[in-house]
Amino acid sequence: MNKKNVMKYLGIPALATGMLLSGALPALTITSLVIHAAQEITTPGGIVDLKKGGAAITIEANEGQSLIGKKFRLYQLFSVKNAAHLESVNYTWTPAYQDVLQKVIGKRLNKPAKDVTEYEAVDYIQSLNNHKVEGAVTEQKLEGRYSEFRYFIEEITTELRAQKKQGTDIHVTQTMDNGNIRFDGLEFGYYITDEISDNAGTHSASSLCMVNTANPNAAVKIKSDYPSITKKIQEDDHKEEIGADGWNDIADYEIGQTVPYRYDTAVPDMNGYHTYYFAFHDKMDKALTFDPDTVKIQIMDGKKTYDVDPSEYNILENVGGTTFKIEIEDLKKIVDREFPEGMNKDKENVYGQKIVLRYDAKLNDEAAKDTGRPGFENSVKLEFSNDPDADGVGKTGETPWDTVVCF
Repeated sequence: MNKKNVMKYLGIPALATGMLLSGALPALTITSLVIHAAQEITTPGGIVDLKKGGAAITIEANEGQSLIGKKFRLYQLFSVKNAAHLESVNYTWTPAYQDVLQKVIGKRLNKPAKDVTEYEAVDYIQSLNNHKVEGAVTEQKLEGRYSEFRYFIEEITTELRAQKKQGTDIHVTQTMDNGNIRFDGLEFGYYITDEISDNAGTHSASSLCMVNTANPNAAVKIKSDYPSITKKIQEDDHKEEIGADGWNDIADYEIGQTVPYRYDTAVPDMNGYHTYYFAFHDKMDKALTFDPDTVKIQIMDGKKTYDVDPSEYNILENVGGTTFKIEIEDLKKIVDREFPEGMNKDKENVYGQKIVLRYDAKLNDEAAKDTGRPGFENSVKLEFSNDPDADGVGKTGETPWDTVVCF
């Protein structure tokens, strides 16, 4: 058990990046709060009471974002107990996660993992975070997502997943009236929340906050680092009926005609990344012929539209079982250069700009061989950076395929 001075304890920065210290988690579904077999518990009304203690964490939705359907995994790294008069705080790490903490911190301290003590672990965590933390009693600055603390949390989360550590799985089925969710009845302690996505290989560490008798309620704003994509085909004969200038999920074309396609996506939250890989994978029916010379990529924010220069992306045909792949090796570099208005002194930018990619294909003679078919499918998925430490060459995540049909 580790005992530390309470004033230093309260100074722990509760970053909006990856660790959650006991608080009330929102309206969601949960699995066991300790760490055994994962089991989801749905929670009507946006609030769940675990009946473990007096702490609570509220997860606040981003503007225009619904938390319904999202999944979170909660890990309690340490339990925290305050002395009667707040003169000291005792930390005890959760045995199931002790080896993860010792491995990551030991590597950073250049010492054997088994020699890392509770005291050293807590002291190291506090030493990384010298900006704002939930529960701090002194005025502090907002922690930047590029901080060493953010990277540390990502390392912990990655190791938890690599070792297949179980946590409390939370599936948001309902929210409170304000769109937020709350997790009541938590023990005081350090928690990590990991947002789980349906996208392959993705996770998003959330926020670190401390909850104890001095700060029993904490609020964090969740962020989703992974993007989504939709694909559209342009109907040429019934634009007025369809609306949106004919962009639709299906369209009717004759052999020899040019078929316009469009991808719609948005710039993800790239704060915390030095570079950001972003690629479109496209699978076309053999009855469709891709024209690489028609590719055009635009990034826009309502005030400005930037036409991405062809030198800033690569078109690779017949790779990985796809018809073609269009890759932007560093989307972050482009967006930060062309849309710097939201950049703060910590080099964090405001993202969410719209990305539109257009290209043409031709319905070829292969279509005549399958006249009885219901249509010729064309599918797209995104591949994107999913490791803030990787400088663009680490692990990537993928979205599900999105498909349109040409008749």
